[in-house]
Amino acid sequence: MDPLRPFADVIRALWQSRASRAQPGSDTAKAATTPAVPATAAHTSARSEESLRSRLKSRISQVDPDDTRKVREAFVEAVLLWELGDRVAQDASFGEMVTQVSDQLATDAAISHRLRQLVLHISR
Repeated sequence: MDPLRPFADVIRALWQSRASRAQPGSDTAKAATTPAVPATAAHTSARSEESLRSRLKSRISQVDPDDTRKVREAFVEAVLLWELGDRVAQDASFGEMVTQVSDQLATDAAISHRLRQLVLHISR
């Protein structure tokens, strides 16, 4: 089983939950309901997993590895962009959404620990 999949699924669900509360017709709601990358089991091929790993490694390498909050936000940002497409980054509320999803992940100590271990593994 791919260790990234549960995090991608949680982040996608949090994003869609937030977007469903957004004003109907907004770019945020459209981006959440029309993902650029389908979230199906068939989609989790080795090639797409490697693509996500590459994207995560690149993004995480750009932040201070000792800053847990920044690393977590970089992780969330990379997963959201991979799941929903790069165009979602143009949404004015994207940065706020990254922060909110990151903060929600931080509220669970077990998830935070597991995410930190995953990030350390990816960074190698």
